[in-house]
Amino acid sequence: MNSSSSKTASISVIVPTYNEEQTIKNCLDALIFADYKGRKEILVVDGRSEDRTRDLVSSYEHDHQCVSLYDNPGRTTPHGINVGIKNATGDIVSFISGHSIVPPQFFNDIMTAFERAPDADVVGGRMIPRADTYFEHSVAAALVSRLGASSARFRPVEGYVNTVNFGAYRREVIDTVGKMDTDLPRAQDYEYNKRVRAAGFRLYQYPELQISYIPRSTPLALGKQYYGNGYGKANVFDKLDEYPLSPRVCGLAMIFLSGVTVPLWSLILGIYLVIINLVAISSIRASEVDAGIRHIPGAMLALFIMHSSFAFGLLHGSIFP
Repeated sequence: MNSSSSKTASISVIVPTYNEEQTIKNCLDALIFADYKGRKEILVVDGRSEDRTRDLVSSYEHDHQCVSLYDNPGRTTPHGINVGIKNATGDIVSFISGHSIVPPQFFNDIMTAFERAPDADVVGGRMIPRADTYFEHSVAAALVSRLGASSARFRPVEGYVNTVNFGAYRREVIDTVGKMDTDLPRAQDYEYNKRVRAAGFRLYQYPELQISYIPRSTPLALGKQYYGNGYGKANVFDKLDEYPLSPRVCGLAMIFLSGVTVPLWSLILGIYLVIINLVAISSIRASEVDAGIRHIPGAMLALFIMHSSFAFGLLHGSIFP
């Protein structure tokens, strides 16, 4: 591991894209101009975008030696990451999305994280919501709350974890664990990091390693995102056989129980609304995001959409995997 412990270890960043013309320039500019003394390469793997993404990336490829554009005929994120893994040459390999923005010290922070936890094989950082509109600020407030994300990736938690977002992997981890599972277009990082842990490697979250994340800007977009997340997580559970019962039995049981508890819905809904109201207030008071009292209703709406959409997606994926 000596090569990846050096301040000048080479780092490959794989960026799977599809129709990212609105964000890809900011993403690439941040990666290109981020400070680092070692060699870095940026592999953009495009799923045959139907907008100007490929043209924009091609212009960066022409002007910057560190940028390369690859084709992703499979079009999904795991297919794209696998194309990147095949072509990456770095001592450390990291994955980020085309609508994320890294800070100027991103590459140095990766190496600092490995130095801080020398027995870690994978490091990940904290995601910082970067919002502009009222609803984006509301989603940001929801995301940093304990009911807004299923992991600590939006909170300033440091230590060993079960999974990381946009992780940076030592080369030996990639060589040992292999590629992403292309049967899982969503939640593939959860399954991949489970294989990483099963192989004996350790994952570490370092909150100073940060990546800006742009939340969904409309309730519909947020609902689609979390519905897809729930459906994808059901497929992961099914593939890994992590359900206490079979997926279909769990799904049918949920439908049956929901019918039995119809008379209690108003009480349950009332308790739920009180809880998410308190959570929204607590999140905003903690000053984790640039949001104020006026964002409390929006944060409550965002939490409701996230929870209900994820639940419906999980239910759908459980019954019809």
